[in-house]
Amino acid sequence: MEKKVTSKKLTTQPRPTYAEAFDSKVLAQYPVEAQVALLELIQSAESKNTKKATAQAVRHYVEVWNGPLPCTPTDLSFYLNEYARRPSDEESPESAVLDKRRNKNLKGFSIATLEQRRSLFGSWHKRTFGDNPNNSDAVRATMRSIRVSCGEPQEQANALPMRILKNAEEKLRRNRQIALEHDDRQSMLKFSRNRALLLTAFWFGLRASELVNLRIKDVEMFWDEDPPWMRVTIRRSKTDREGRGQKKLFEAYPTKHLCPIYAIRQWKEDRFQGVSDERSTDGLLPLFSKVDRWGNVWTKNINANSMNTLIEKLFTVDTQAAHDRYTSHSMRRGLANWMDQEDGNQKDIMEWIGWRDPRTALRYLDARHSSPTALTKAKLAKGRKDESDGS
Repeated sequence: MEKKVTSKKLTTQPRPTYAEAFDSKVLAQYPVEAQVALLELIQSAESKNTKKATAQAVRHYVEVWNGPLPCTPTDLSFYLNEYARRPSDEESPESAVLDKRRNKNLKGFSIATLEQRRSLFGSWHKRTFGDNPNNSDAVRATMRSIRVSCGEPQEQANALPMRILKNAEEKLRRNRQIALEHDDRQSMLKFSRNRALLLTAFWFGLRASELVNLRIKDVEMFWDEDPPWMRVTIRRSKTDREGRGQKKLFEAYPTKHLCPIYAIRQWKEDRFQGVSDERSTDGLLPLFSKVDRWGNVWTKNINANSMNTLIEKLFTVDTQAAHDRYTSHSMRRGLANWMDQEDGNQKDIMEWIGWRDPRTALRYLDARHSSPTALTKAKLAKGRKDESDGS
């Protein structure tokens, strides 16, 4: 297929303006400096991950596929068809994506990635050229056909069982004590931080981006209460684009070793050499920071993209965990399943984890309480009750 030659300046320096949100005639009445400041303010509300993903989508279309700009619906349809992942493809792909889980070279992108890229590319195209090729019937028909012919069940992160969490926490706690006895501050700090990070991620069901963006002042402890409790403020999340924030309250867990309240206090005392009171420290510092090889705690937070690598290392504590792959998302799913096993209702689970759609909750909860199982349990419970009444 012949493709139009794209300007090199246009491909390497795409600059979205966001000006389509305003009436151009009214906008022109204001000074240029004011226009730039307003448009930059609107652009700054977009998350860093969205900006990065948009840049990747545009770069792949322009530089890898050599797609023409402006892009027509026909151009985008050919692009989507080219990179739809087909499990039966045998030809040597020009651009392959390494699927680490299956250890195979598979052509193109999954349906979810393809949908994300076309959506981000379409929004960028509208900001840059004034129209969105995604709004055409041709692109919709192409994606509908791709979903039918190339669709596969969406892969999900393994739910983290409580048994694995307990093993990982015990090992981290034991290694911290050994490092402390050997005066190995660097190792002691890492084990202490990882233990607090692990328990906080699990019990609060936080996403990686939410976890690494926590500041010291976002975690308030109330030790004078019985039992002690903590309040965690999540200032911005994936589902909270407007930055309204969310507060989560957590009472001390009966098993202290598994309680994030005590783990965070220990991490802060280790980090600040005995000082755990946030009033005595800089509250704007990240709660979970990088620890270098010399035992220095950085003032920058851990990169969210490195969270999965860090978490995978924490769960190589037994043979079973070594064969399973756990990610930051495994924490959320593991907590949801634990709450479900403890007979938590779906509304409370959705509110705590942060799911808005009930279908999302059902997709991530293991089917332990399916309708047949629930009916069988109810029948057995009724039978036991009848026996006790008869006796």
